[in-house]
Amino acid sequence: MALDSSARQPYICSVMKNSKHQLDIIGSRRHRCAGSIWTASFDQRGVGRAAFCGVRSRSGAAAVHVRETGLILGRMQEELWNHRSRRSLRWVWLSPDADPFVPGARDLVEPTLAAARVLLEQGLGVLLQTRGGGPSTLGLMELAREFPEMMRVDVGFFSSEVKLVRAWEAGCAPVGARLALLEDLSTLGVEVHARIGPIIPLINDEPRPLRRLVRDLARHGVQSVIPQWLDDAPGLTRQIQREVSKSRARIAHGWLHMEGAREGLGPRRVPEHVRRHGIARLHEAADAAGIALMVCRCASDLGTGACLSAPAGMDQKRQLDLFAEIA
Repeated sequence: MALDSSARQPYICSVMKNSKHQLDIIGSRRHRCAGSIWTASFDQRGVGRAAFCGVRSRSGAAAVHVRETGLILGRMQEELWNHRSRRSLRWVWLSPDADPFVPGARDLVEPTLAAARVLLEQGLGVLLQTRGGGPSTLGLMELAREFPEMMRVDVGFFSSEVKLVRAWEAGCAPVGARLALLEDLSTLGVEVHARIGPIIPLINDEPRPLRRLVRDLARHGVQSVIPQWLDDAPGLTRQIQREVSKSRARIAHGWLHMEGAREGLGPRRVPEHVRRHGIARLHEAADAAGIALMVCRCASDLGTGACLSAPAGMDQKRQLDLFAEIA
């Protein structure tokens, strides 16, 4: 998740039965490249048991909350009624703090799909990010058949090497299942992107496995790849040490604490000059595979685009609807 740690804020939007304090599900947060974006969040457990997940290292087990779908939907309907008057609410990043489609998050599938349907039926676009695939995404495929032009799904990958996937992406779907998900969604007309990362130099940036991964993505219908590098988060290197190894944690810590790792008030991250070297390597792999490399402004000073945006099909659908009304 594919989840972008730079976009996460230390809050959980929750709806709890008999709670005196209800926090909003629909809210906005700032992102490096996209500015202020709308999100719908009701859980904060992160991405499976991925060792690199900053949501997990920051939140801990205390942030895992399972709630009744009816309560979530009721609260969402109320909030949407209040927010729709704001003209900026056109699309929503759904579940930015938890991946509902990884195998270990079955309790999140139903509320997430129900929330997505509420948003889509009210004409709002939906962005989802996942490292899931297989049976847990069957409901997602049903939604995609109904609302293909209003959805965007980004699927994350750490590596093509099995040993790295097992060590770093515990609890996530096998790479093959994720590739199949991308291909199936693309066939239905859903806008899909592959996110490679978080890239940690000397761990998952070796040229040959990267080229193999990009080539596999191209073979499964992916048109563009979005690279991401490791961002720091409270407790992250300790989590990597505990779940992967002390030596890997040292490598991650080294990149996040070398000169140039601190940029303004944001979290420590792999330094810009190192990221530029990785971008050049990825450009070679993408060019060889015949797909585009989309370098986001939040990934590098070389970036020109935003990695978070409304589903591209929404504008096309609006134009077709307008033509239909005129006719």
